[in-house]
Amino acid sequence: PRAAEAARQPGAVCALVGEVPQLGGWDPKKAWKFKQKKIEEGAILWEGSFTEAKVPVGQQFKYCILHEASNTYVWEEAGPMHSWPLFDEIQDFEAGAPPPGHGGHGGHG
Repeated sequence: PRAAEAARQPGAVCALVGEVPQLGGWDPKKAWKFKQKKIEEGAILWEGSFTEAKVPVGQQFKYCILHEASNTYVWEEAGPMHSWPLFDEIQDFEAGAPPPGHGGHGGHG
């Protein structure tokens, strides 16, 4: 997969890109960026929190790998668009459970 290979390049960041300004208006350079957390069994894990972003529920978005120094990016592979979840649908994937006090059953990633 091209995006997975691009993510392993030095200086790569994972961006969450959508139509609304909070997600960059489909411009990866203006999009919200995740921080690389660790590499585990050959996979890169990214992390981030949208505590301040007010993104409308149902807003469509995609992920891309961005190399800001070379001004290049690679969109995630083919598949459906993601939709911004309700707060109670958000899940901490590393912990494998929704945040305490929330009854969500899934998330997006």
